[in-house]
Amino acid sequence: MELSAPQLVRARVTHARKGGAANAFSYGVEFALIPIRREARVGGFWPLFSRNRLSVLAVLDRDHGTGVGDAGEWAQAIAGAHGVDEVIDGEIWLLTQPRLFGFVFNPVSFWFMTDAAGRLRAVVAEVNNTFGERCAYCCHRPDQAPIGAADTLLAEKLMVVSPFQHQTGGYEFHFDWRADFVAVRIEFRDEEGGGLLATLAGARTPMRARSLWAALARSPFGSLRVVALIGWQAFKLRLKGERFRSRQTQRVGAL
Repeated sequence: MELSAPQLVRARVTHARKGGAANAFSYGVEFALIPIRREARVGGFWPLFSRNRLSVLAVLDRDHGTGVGDAGEWAQAIAGAHGVDEVIDGEIWLLTQPRLFGFVFNPVSFWFMTDAAGRLRAVVAEVNNTFGERCAYCCHRPDQAPIGAADTLLAEKLMVVSPFQHQTGGYEFHFDWRADFVAVRIEFRDEEGGGLLATLAGARTPMRARSLWAALARSPFGSLRVVALIGWQAFKLRLKGERFRSRQTQRVGAL
């Protein structure tokens, strides 16, 4: 597989609550994994797939970052603000759900930033909630060394994601980045010992016209299905007696 070519990730996503009403689920999600610094290589799949063009499946810059300008530059600027841009001299990969016929909702997208040897040096986790807010967490080792699967990267929670979770607490991020596989583990811990465990894992496969058609067949509703699943899980939690937590002023931004 050409390592700088656009890819697909057929991932398994899991969520499990810790504390309060027990609730867990797992489902498959189709992700695009595209190289940002070699954008021209994405263009060969139009009109089925494209970046910043009208197509059946599309990854648009306006769905990321500030919503204005080049989202890749936004992600690089976040890395620069954290002092890790000098070691990011390789490819930057965006893992995200593409728009399907113009619709998308991404609870989280990941910008994987590598060095010239292909080693992972930083990850920008870009989080969206159902209230239309967005924030970003820049994850890297304090010594700027390559990130390994055993590394635990910490971040303070910036934004309410679920009205059923505490608004304050901290995240633990784990990333497993390989040439043929990617996995993310995120654990949220609140001040009462509760929280959430979320994982994403899947094989990296070359993007081909036939694999794009197969992804469409497996997930014909795209991220509209994700929105429906969020609503269904919220309904189940209400049936289990979980209450909505009032929202306070958000510290939306980049950490």
